[in-house]
Amino acid sequence: SSKPCNSSSSRCLRIWNSGPITPPARVTAPPNDRSPPSQAACNARSPVTQTAAWLYLAARVLYIPAYALGLTPWRSVVWALGFFATLTMLLAALI
Repeated sequence: SSKPCNSSSSRCLRIWNSGPITPPARVTAPPNDRSPPSQAACNARSPVTQTAAWLYLAARVLYIPAYALGLTPWRSVVWALGFFATLTMLLAALI
C-alpha cells in the first residue's frame, strides 16, 4: 500500500524537486554594435517625426488646462492635433 502524500513523504519531495521539464533556453550573443541602423531608427530622427513628437508633447500639455477650464471646442482641437501627430509618427515608422 502507498503512503498518502504529505510534507514528510519522500515521494512528494521527488515530484516537486525533479527540476524543470524543458531544458533552459539557449542564450544568444548580443547584436553587433557595428550593425547598420534599421530603417525605423533612421526615420525616428527625421524632421517630420521630430516635429510630430514636439507637436504631440505640446498637445498633451495644452490638453490638461483645456480640460480643466472646460474649453469645449478647443479641447477637441488640441486632442485632434495630438492624435494626428501620433498617426504621423506611426506612418513614418512604417515607411
